[in-house]
Amino acid sequence: MRNIAIPTLALLALAGTPARAQYNLPWCAVYYNTTAHSCAFATWAQCQAELSGIGGYCYNNPRLPPAPPPAAPYHRGKPRHVHAAH
Repeated sequence: MRNIAIPTLALLALAGTPARAQYNLPWCAVYYNTTAHSCAFATWAQCQAELSGIGGYCYNNPRLPPAPPPAAPYHRGKPRHVHAAH
């Protein structure tokens, strides 16, 4: 009996927690008329699809570090200059 009681209590504790899934993906959803939110979306379109029909809004995940700046183009050797023909 004791072997079943501990996992059952753990499941009941999890079932009573609010739906506030915290993920570290770029987009978060706040569900209409609740404080529940989820940062489980890789794209804005995924977030919008989740809220379709139920309402809410999407926002950038503030817990993620800012995106790095784009890399400068790499040139091997000296750049070649092309001169216009006269």
